[in-house]
Amino acid sequence: MLLRVPTAIILLTVVMSFYFNFVKAVSFNSDVLIGSTIIFLTVQRVFKNITKLKILILIIGSFVLLCKESEQIMLEEQSYLKDIKGILFLESTGEERYKKKNLRVYKGRIICLPKNEKAYINKRATIYSDIHRNLKVNEHYSFKGKLAHTEHNKSNLYLELTEIDAIKYTHKITDFLFDDLGLEKPNQAFLKAFLFGDKSELTEQQKESFVYSGTMHLFAVSGLHIGCLYFALSLLLRALCFSQFYRMIYAMIVLYGYLYLVNFSISSTRAYIMLCVWVISKIIGIRSSPFSIVCLTGIILLIIDPQNIISIGFIFSISVVLSIIWITDNSDYSKTSKPLGKFIQLCLVNYAAFWGSFIVLAKVFGLIVPVSLLSNMVLIPVVSILMPFSFLGLILLQIPLFTFITPFIEFPLSHIINLCAWFSDLSWSTFSFNSSPQIFDWRVYAIIIILIISFGIFKKPIIKLVFLPILITAILLV
Repeated sequence: MLLRVPTAIILLTVVMSFYFNFVKAVSFNSDVLIGSTIIFLTVQRVFKNITKLKILILIIGSFVLLCKESEQIMLEEQSYLKDIKGILFLESTGEERYKKKNLRVYKGRIICLPKNEKAYINKRATIYSDIHRNLKVNEHYSFKGKLAHTEHNKSNLYLELTEIDAIKYTHKITDFLFDDLGLEKPNQAFLKAFLFGDKSELTEQQKESFVYSGTMHLFAVSGLHIGCLYFALSLLLRALCFSQFYRMIYAMIVLYGYLYLVNFSISSTRAYIMLCVWVISKIIGIRSSPFSIVCLTGIILLIIDPQNIISIGFIFSISVVLSIIWITDNSDYSKTSKPLGKFIQLCLVNYAAFWGSFIVLAKVFGLIVPVSLLSNMVLIPVVSILMPFSFLGLILLQIPLFTFITPFIEFPLSHIINLCAWFSDLSWSTFSFNSSPQIFDWRVYAIIIILIISFGIFKKPIIKLVFLPILITAILLV
């Protein structure tokens, strides 16, 4: 296996260390966690009779204890740097951590500043205001405010807003692809969100429909998009008689251009890095495991930008992928018929993704979406086939000669939209979770840590199928 144990242990250490550094602002815990990791490896190798499960319980117990003893940073601990103005991109809303001041908190990235302030460009910041309470995520804003960092860690940036105005980019690259296509507005909005993750044209009713049907993840460019496109490109290049080496290289180059179009979102970047690791291992002939690949990908993402540790996209993406690998590891359906084996595999992946996203949805968004178990079983195979043809159709529609294919593109899109609406209208589709939504709740990190440490402990599929929901429900209710 390609660095299976080292990558898992490194990711475990980095996640726990960054959690306390960036989320809890407790620096001394980093040394404690690194030391605990070394002890974990030593104990496991020296004392063969001590099971992984016992060590797991010990480490998770220590993590929970440290979480509960740590205190969050307060505004009084910040040191103001200067007044500043520029452009920022809001990525997510945060919990109202500073209740004494009644502030609304957001997470975002500063993307444009005057030349003398370039050091802060592309840095993530915690953004707060006591007057601007209706800002929308995934939007660009021009702003004026006060930039600050914590006394403990100068990489933790805070921005107090004094003025902010929305910016509408009407000439983005992807917008040109949709000019004068002749598609009905709901179908065009769906296609734009589906292919490029741009949800700006979706109506509030459409967004609610996709959220309550458990299909909103279709509009976060991720492994589904990257995998389908890579497979389609590989088939195309194979038909053009390219060798396997050049098929891989050219497909990765095209996909990098696609990442540019979707603004290098966390989920798409994660999927691309995983695919890169797999392609490199294929080229140089090294055997790699999915578990090693996802761990190495997590490490790379955190090295590229340590503040990814406070990104919901990172947490959501890694926890879902780890859950899928955790459930499907050592699953062998060679004795079953091929269609039945594929169906069982699809069921397991859907089941794992549901539980992998369970805590994030409940604690961050206050939602539990049981209908996603059914809706994704129906829609994932359909959209996997539809996606390459949608890209092809969008390219052909740029040529006036091919406008006749418009009805063939709209037909499946409209049916998918209607199906999502039907799922969302079911009485049991969604339940509210009675909890104050929090981005930095320790539980969303705990599930990643537990999945890493417990990987490979349970061999029988039925035990894993039962243990995962019990474990996640217990974490959620602690």
